[in-house]
Amino acid sequence: MPVPSNLPPGVSENMIPGNRPEELAEEQWWNDFEEKVNKADLAIPAMTWDEPWFVGAVNLAKEMGYEEGYIDGRQEERQSSD
Repeated sequence: MPVPSNLPPGVSENMIPGNRPEELAEEQWWNDFEEKVNKADLAIPAMTWDEPWFVGAVNLAKEMGYEEGYIDGRQEERQSSD
């Protein structure tokens, strides 16, 4: 039997801002990043985490990592098809 909900018909919890899978994944990524920073003992001041320049720099580095992984994957794909 379904659990009763306060949501309107046709609305799921994933439709609520902050509960979307991509937002939950982004939040988890930041949590994992913070944990790794703490383990590396980098001592980033707490206020820095919300600074736009810091968030932008981290997102830029993340994008660069994704692009590098994509390029590496494409090269491996081409090599395996030769």
